[in-house]
Amino acid sequence: MSTHSTGNHNTFDNKIIEPLKFQPDLNVSEFIIENPTVSDEAVPMDVLFVGGGSAGLCGAIRLALNVKKAKESDPSFPDVEIGVLEKAQSLGGHTLSGSVINPIALKELFPELTEKDFPFKNKVNSEKVYFMTSTSQFRMPTPPTMKNHGNYSASLCEVVRWLGEKAEGLGIILFRSTEGEDANSLIGLPLIRLVDMLLDEGINIP
Repeated sequence: MSTHSTGNHNTFDNKIIEPLKFQPDLNVSEFIIENPTVSDEAVPMDVLFVGGGSAGLCGAIRLALNVKKAKESDPSFPDVEIGVLEKAQSLGGHTLSGSVINPIALKELFPELTEKDFPFKNKVNSEKVYFMTSTSQFRMPTPPTMKNHGNYSASLCEVVRWLGEKAEGLGIILFRSTEGEDANSLIGLPLIRLVDMLLDEGINIP
């Protein structure tokens, strides 16, 4: 007997098995509430991005730009209310990391801007990789994935805040400090009320 894969199919003794046909049915009711009770404070949204990090904000911005382009071509194109949920009190509040960024994604998102307009620090001109021992170090060839010529060092926190300003300029609504009594009430924000949950389990958080 033998098996091999071809595209999205697995072949077993010349019999094609499509994994999709063996997937369990998705219980939509676990994710979508039918006939929910809507409060007076509800803000209707057409598209909601969960997480106000760089990925969520870029996704919201791209959608807003596509809607804007569509409305320019067809004035009758409907408005699309776009929102971003963020658990931190301010954008970038939970994005504590330095990084080396390839500017290509932001250049595609904002083709009218130059690299000097982005919230970058310094351009990478060289890099060195060393193997460290307890008493010495040895220079190693730089792996292709670690070659960052043309990329920039940056603070992800500052990048996220910059993206937030761009998003709001496009009419995207940013919901900060999003909380819920039930940690599962907002799928995708697992840290909501995490401290309370731990305290309920008798785990003291200093």
